[in-house]
Amino acid sequence: MSPSKASHPLSLKQILSFFGIQSSGYRPKSLHKDLMLGGVHGFDSVLLGYASAALIFTGSLVTYLPFAIAVAIAGSAAVLLVIALASKIPIGFAWSEERAVAILVTVAVMMNADMARFVSGDAAAATMFTIMALTSLALGIAFLVVARFDLAPLVQLIPFPVVCGFLAGAGWLVFSAGVGLTTGHEVEISPELFHHVLSREALIHWMPALVCAVGIFTLLKIKHHLLILPLSLLACTAGFFAVAYWQGTSLESLRAGEWIFDLPKDAVTKGIASLDFTHVNWSFVVEALPFVGTILLISLASSFFSLSALELEIGTPIEFNHELKNQGIASIASAACLSLPGAFSLDATVTSKHMGGTSRWIALLAFVICIIAAVDHGSLIEFIPKMVVATLVFVFALEQMQKYLIKAPGQMKRPDAVTVWMIFAVIVVFGIIPGVQLGIIATTIVFIMRYSKTEIVGSSYTLSEIASSVERAIGHRNLLKESGEHVRIFNLQGFLFFGTVNPYFDRMKEVCNQSRGETYFIFNFKRVSGIDSTAVQVFHKILNLLKSKSITAVFCDLGEDTEKAFDLAGKLSARNCIVLENIDLALKWVEERLLEEHHLEAGSRSMEEMLEEMLGNREKAEELASTMELVKLGEGEYLFRQGDHEASAYLIHSGTIEIRLEAEGGKHIRLREFRHGSVIGEMAAYSGNKERSASAIAIEPAVLYRLDVAKLAAMNATKSEAALHELVARLLAARIGFMNQRIHADL
Repeated sequence: MSPSKASHPLSLKQILSFFGIQSSGYRPKSLHKDLMLGGVHGFDSVLLGYASAALIFTGSLVTYLPFAIAVAIAGSAAVLLVIALASKIPIGFAWSEERAVAILVTVAVMMNADMARFVSGDAAAATMFTIMALTSLALGIAFLVVARFDLAPLVQLIPFPVVCGFLAGAGWLVFSAGVGLTTGHEVEISPELFHHVLSREALIHWMPALVCAVGIFTLLKIKHHLLILPLSLLACTAGFFAVAYWQGTSLESLRAGEWIFDLPKDAVTKGIASLDFTHVNWSFVVEALPFVGTILLISLASSFFSLSALELEIGTPIEFNHELKNQGIASIASAACLSLPGAFSLDATVTSKHMGGTSRWIALLAFVICIIAAVDHGSLIEFIPKMVVATLVFVFALEQMQKYLIKAPGQMKRPDAVTVWMIFAVIVVFGIIPGVQLGIIATTIVFIMRYSKTEIVGSSYTLSEIASSVERAIGHRNLLKESGEHVRIFNLQGFLFFGTVNPYFDRMKEVCNQSRGETYFIFNFKRVSGIDSTAVQVFHKILNLLKSKSITAVFCDLGEDTEKAFDLAGKLSARNCIVLENIDLALKWVEERLLEEHHLEAGSRSMEEMLEEMLGNREKAEELASTMELVKLGEGEYLFRQGDHEASAYLIHSGTIEIRLEAEGGKHIRLREFRHGSVIGEMAAYSGNKERSASAIAIEPAVLYRLDVAKLAAMNATKSEAALHELVARLLAARIGFMNQRIHADL
């Protein structure tokens, strides 16, 4: 019995790789810089958690605000940990998706306005946490699906102006939520606007926060330092309490005046155990699904733009699908915490790079800070002024609107800028869902307008300008060149739909009305990426038009999807068009029909006549013909094989010889066909080792004349050799011309 092989224990690197954890990026160049960055980013993450929860859990949901803060921060911690360990960007940083918060605030407002639908406040809070978790889960799955099937190009079809409109609108929603946090009323374009938001009492609550936010925003534009935001917020907090102390205002008075959060006495006892998940209002959850879908659309689109911008900022390529997968896992981890979805933070990551950050300890320390803050259960919320939270919210809102409502449109053409402003205006007046609907309509219109201007004909030729790979006698080639003026080849391209194909139909009518006796039209679909049912119907009209003009249509290189679209519509049949595998077969098929129409038969001329046609001289032709001998091949017989060492040239009198490259396993690649009046095998005589580079096989019975080049040299037949050299030179010139045609036509 043979001894079993000793099993080797898995290395640490293999174990980490199994769990998707990166094994590099843990050695900082400057530990104190990374720890400072981690500390500040962690503090910012905690502040964002406080602000996110405070915006959503208002009104009847405020009882669960402390617990919601802990949940939001725990979700940020989960997102941070996943990105810190799994991202291939060592300084990658992530936290809760602010734009998701802005939209979920709208859902919370709907909930507060319709609390009668819920069994209790505990059931309403459970419904809100369920919507948050479902949003995170759905976004996580969406990221994983996009990464797994490489669907990023589909999402990137959303025009940038539309995305800018969404993001600017999200900034407005955040601004409106900040106003609502301090006044109890969000900004709505209605008669109540002046009473609820622009009254003197309301302005006193939110205007100082906006002034502070503008100051901080301006400082950040002048000097983008990571300490500006946290220090400014601490200064605002200190200033607020200093003014309150100077005026002799107590905490109770501040709560009564809604300057700081006034939580119910039982708020500290609320937690996961008190949530009533048995009475989650699923009908309300269904009503919230359009908002969840909006979050998915905006988050996916903004993530692609953020990663692209991050790639430019850090100066190294990013594996998009890998990072999208990590964002998906991070959001699912956040969903397990009943928390908000997470995403890469472009600003935090870029700031870390500019400040000299180099390792994963930035995000890992921020994770630790978030865990400590989550354990605190949001107890500090009772001592944080609403004005300070609103200031943080307004800073983000100003940044979003400045970047996507002012800066980005300033770099666009006027129609694109108008699209941004229109979507933003609709979101401001009517809400996020109508804004997204307008964005979808705008996307459709932009798609149609852009693609309708796309020329579906990449190039167009006649058969006199391009030929098949079949080499024929000079007389046949001349006839095809002359007859080829009446054969048109159209190389189609792009995605074919009604907007692009219908104008092409109009052009085809003009071509047919100005017909010069065309007999065949070849449509090459090789570069067509797809076709819809309306385009298929238009092609059916084109086929009927050609049939009425006695023009035969030939389709080639359809591709599986395109052919399926035609088959489903039942538009491909031998009655209205010929369908062939590729452009070369299509050209060959048409050439055969043209030769048949002129009743040209192979083998009707003598060897001397064929050589005279090539050399242009009867004496030279007879001199060369005197040295040649007859060879006959049956179908399937080899004239020579790849690798053979011999140097004879062959003139084909009748039949067809195929030149092919042969590979292992009996597979081969067809290179060219040679017919009556053509010469093959001559190049071996001019190679150093006299070795055949490909095989020649008769695909039908063939009659050839063999010229033994070695024998010719031994005979010292000077005239015959000269004639051979001239013949080869003429052949090479013709073949170079053929290749130039193919390259120019991009076939």
